Amino acid sequence: MTMLLSHTILSAHDNKTGRYDAKRIATILAITQAEMAEIVGYSTRGLNKNPSSPRLQEKLAALVSLIGELRELLDGNMEYVLIWLKSPHPYLDKRSPLSVLKDGNLEAVQTLLHMMWTGQPA
Repeated sequence: MTMLLSHTILSAHDNKTGRYDAKRIATILAITQAEMAEIVGYSTRGLNKNPSSPRLQEKLAALVSLIGELRELLDGNMEYVLIWLKSPHPYLDKRSPLSVLKDGNLEAVQTLLHMMWTGQPA
């Protein structure tokens, strides 16, 4: 059964609705709810009121996918994922991937991750 769910992060889901929950993902990433609100382009108040809002699902799904790919690249180690996300990277002008995500630029981090997957210098 767990193999069928290996593409997602179980603890990122709301137990009642099955949707992604922004508060749970913030906990996984060891960031504040305000930081999560920046990443998904939502107000902190709105995120607190409805962390599994249908309006958030597309962005949360992309973020969970990114975390899952990183986890796979880093031998399943979430500690390494957090270190990678919070460490400055030369490809991102010495900014951390997390800071780039907070600026709403998921695509730049996805591009970097794609480069890593394909063995391109990154």
